[in-house]
Amino acid sequence: MKDLKKAAHFAQQHSAAKTLIFDDSDKAKMMFKLAFLTTIGRIYLFGFNNSSKSLSQIQTLNIAEKYNRNIVCGEGPKYWIDYPSLQISAGKLSKPEYAKVTIGNDKELLIQWGDPLEIIPPLRYTVYIMQYDHTSKTNHIWECTSKKGNDNEILPVLPEMAGHQIHNWMFFVSEDGKTKSDSVYLGICKM
Repeated sequence: MKDLKKAAHFAQQHSAAKTLIFDDSDKAKMMFKLAFLTTIGRIYLFGFNNSSKSLSQIQTLNIAEKYNRNIVCGEGPKYWIDYPSLQISAGKLSKPEYAKVTIGNDKELLIQWGDPLEIIPPLRYTVYIMQYDHTSKTNHIWECTSKKGNDNEILPVLPEMAGHQIHNWMFFVSEDGKTKSDSVYLGICKM
C-alpha cells in the first residue's frame, strides 16, 4: 500500500509521468504467469526466502515474479512458459553451472554437479532439485544434504511422473540457509 501511495505521489509531482495502461492481453499474460508461479510456489520459500527474516509465501511469490518477468511467450490465448528462463532461486553462491541430469538403467534420475566454490567452510550444503510435470501441472521438490566432494544424487522416478516429460532445475543453499545460488535449468527428461 505504501508503494502505491509513493507511486501516486511521484506521478503527481512529475507532470511528465504517464499513467501505465495495460490492455487485456497484458492482463491475460500476467494472470497466466501468476497462475503458473502459484502452482510451483512452494519452491520459492527455499529459493527466495531470506532466513534472517521469514517471508510469507505471498512475499516470496512477489520476489519470484520480479525475477521471472519475461517467462511467458506466445499470443493469447495460446501462451506458454519458457521453462529454461524460469528462475526458482537467486543468490550470491556459485550456481551449479555444469550440472546435468540423465536417466539411469533402473529408471532412476542421476543428477550431477560440481561443488559450489564459495562454501569453504562450511563443508556441507543443501541441494534443491525441482521437477515439473507439464502434463499434470504438478511439481516435486527434492532436498538433499551434500558434503564437499559429493557431487551427485540418484533420485527415483516418481510413479505419477512416469512416462511424462519432466523439466528439472537445481540450486544450492549454504548449511546455515543464509546464502543461495541462482537456479540452473537442467533440461527436460522423459521419465
